[in-house]
Amino acid sequence: MGRRSYGNTNCLKIYPVEGSVKELSDLKTVAFVLSASQAIALATNLLNAARNASQIDVTGFRQRGLISVTSAAGETKPLAPRKPRRDEVSV
Repeated sequence: MGRRSYGNTNCLKIYPVEGSVKELSDLKTVAFVLSASQAIALATNLLNAARNASQIDVTGFRQRGLISVTSAAGETKPLAPRKPRRDEVSV
């Protein structure tokens, strides 16, 4: 089964940087440095994925400075019923 992509977002930096002196097993966190517009793009991708998938993967590619938002192609969830807008409600 393939993956469904909800978009890629460039970022300024991903930590830990390649060539870090710590061993991979010692690393407990990962960090993404984003500009304001990059943060909005990432948030949009995450919201789109959350609306459609029950599980979301966020992957950072250090060498490319890229964050990818994906889900398993068959991992969709039923859409929640939408509340009617004010102009759709009859009195």
